[in-house]
Amino acid sequence: MRTLDLDLRIEELARQYAAAKKQIETHPLYLRHLAGETIVDVEGYSNFETLVCSSEEGVVASLKAYDIPVQLPISKGGLRMMASTAASIRARASSTVLENITGNLKDAYKLSIAGTLLHVDEVMTERRNNEELRVLGFYTADGILYFIKDGKVKLAITREPDNLVLRHIDDAFAQLTAGGNYQADQAEAERAIKASATEIFDLNERELKRYNDEFSYLEILTTRYDKLSHEMRRLAERVYGKGNDFILNMVMLKEAGIDSTKLYVLNPEYVQKHAKDSPIGRASWLYDFFNSSYFYANDRNIDGSGRVRGVRKKTDNDQFSAQKSDSSSDFLRREVAEALPQQSHERSDLSDAFKNEVPCTPSEIIG
Repeated sequence: MRTLDLDLRIEELARQYAAAKKQIETHPLYLRHLAGETIVDVEGYSNFETLVCSSEEGVVASLKAYDIPVQLPISKGGLRMMASTAASIRARASSTVLENITGNLKDAYKLSIAGTLLHVDEVMTERRNNEELRVLGFYTADGILYFIKDGKVKLAITREPDNLVLRHIDDAFAQLTAGGNYQADQAEAERAIKASATEIFDLNERELKRYNDEFSYLEILTTRYDKLSHEMRRLAERVYGKGNDFILNMVMLKEAGIDSTKLYVLNPEYVQKHAKDSPIGRASWLYDFFNSSYFYANDRNIDGSGRVRGVRKKTDNDQFSAQKSDSSSDFLRREVAEALPQQSHERSDLSDAFKNEVPCTPSEIIG
């Protein structure tokens, strides 16, 4: 027989479920889906999925903790169905029409439909079944903000709807290519940092290795990632996929002969100096397998030729604009190593590939 406390808890959960269900069912994106609209420009899809999944996880966790049978009015299935709906909207927006859209970050982004660009974890996961993506590097949809809170340096990684560099691409492009940092508006940055899909990381970790006065990096061994601290494991999973996807993506890298990969960030000292007045933004870049699938959460050379992966905008005659050939292979980049980690993404004269900008010594890359 249930105790009074448990009965009250069940009533509380029922109210929680009803409130979450109402919030989801009245969400504009969900209403558009119910109306039969074909959704491609999925503005805010990430926040919607986060809303659905967080609601589901909260209810399911409470059900499990109290050993409450599924038959009770607090239905896991309803929220799970909505989570599946949100995911299917996202998949419908991107599947079959995803392209590698080439250009510098500003040009490629302007050719793309907002809300369809892939984030780094999504590119990594797609690489498991699409080997063509392994030989290409990508600008990704992840927003990068560095800020100081209570004297500690923090990194916020957002989803596309809260990516301030993409939101203000013209201004950000000018600032990043001229001075190296995008000086974000304080109030707007705070909203992006507090967004439900944004993840925040403490950069005052001993595992971060100093590269130079501007950059540090986290090295991730593809078979010994269990050695990472909790905070750095969170960061690694935000980039290379969460949970089982992270494990499978590490297996993919290992099977490709990559024993370790690196995740580059700004030095805490650099952030203390440049973000003392307001948060600073950078762009994000994921390397090809030749460059060990390194990820840059510190990219400022966004004027170089690259690509994003997303849905291309339609032209005035309602046809998708022709995709430029992207048969290039970043695997051909051999101008490695002696320069600093932020050479431009320029193409070489010999191929469509980028000049290598990986921050390493020649011995680290075999070619």
